[in-house]
Amino acid sequence: KRMPATALLKPLASSIVSEKSCNFRYNAMTLQILIIDDNSIDRMALSRSFKASNMDVALSEAVDGSSAYKCLLQQSFDCIFLDYRLPDTDGLSFFKLLTQEKVAIAAPVIMLTGEGNESLALEAIQSGIDGYLPKDTLTPESRKLTTESAIKKLAKRRESDETDLK
Repeated sequence: KRMPATALLKPLASSIVSEKSCNFRYNAMTLQILIIDDNSIDRMALSRSFKASNMDVALSEAVDGSSAYKCLLQQSFDCIFLDYRLPDTDGLSFFKLLTQEKVAIAAPVIMLTGEGNESLALEAIQSGIDGYLPKDTLTPESRKLTTESAIKKLAKRRESDETDLK
């Protein structure tokens, strides 16, 4: 049974984050990527697609909304890949929670799903998600293009915010 997304904000001390979760490596030239997906095979496939595209990335992993929330409080990321179906919430509810609680995520968020359909993609984009990738069509090239597009959108938003401040 899925808990409401707001339950993720309760004390997280009882939640276990795997050893691989939030393994932090920092290099100014390296993109810091967070993969939020409960399926280890899907996380591995995404990791392999990054390696195949020769992008310089440091990957951190979270297996559910609770551990992802912890990661986001501990580190900033350049891009976040968020699975739609998580064991404790769904990706859209988790994203909306972060937005409502004003958890500082400056990184673009790309929704991943094995349940690709147009209405879900539209809802994700309307909610502020920066990209959408069905898992069954995920290739190194599609993942690279989507990542680059999302990061370019972020750069434009930052430029616009800086202009507004002047």
